[in-house]
Amino acid sequence: MKKLSRIMTIVVVVAFVLAVVAAGAARFAIPRFAQASAREKEQEGVRMLQRVFELEQGYYGRYHVYTADLQSLGVRDSGTRWYSVRVSDARPERLCLEAEPSPAEGEGIAPRPMSMRADGFLFQQSGCTGEVDIRRSVPTSISP
Repeated sequence: MKKLSRIMTIVVVVAFVLAVVAAGAARFAIPRFAQASAREKEQEGVRMLQRVFELEQGYYGRYHVYTADLQSLGVRDSGTRWYSVRVSDARPERLCLEAEPSPAEGEGIAPRPMSMRADGFLFQQSGCTGEVDIRRSVPTSISP
């Protein structure tokens, strides 16, 4: 009977140690996963902005104006699961493309709004103002 009691004590201690180790690992893993997930969601917005940016540059090359009409650029669907894109200003000196987060469905950290102007610089907020994200910008010499 004493031997069984000792074995049960050892099992309980080992289970407790494993629970503490698992909780410690989760403490670091969960926030890192959430950050990686948010970055991946934001990549979708960057890809959308870059696609519309390239289409706008082609349109400008043909007609010497930008357009706010995404359908005339050939964009059939301006939204995805995480972002919707729009042209907030189509004036040649002020072109501003915006990617707004779609309504969150309770899936982790919501992505940030972002925008891109005619020179290809990407901003980490709407309105083509604020801090430039140099790593993901596509500067170009094609601008009015």
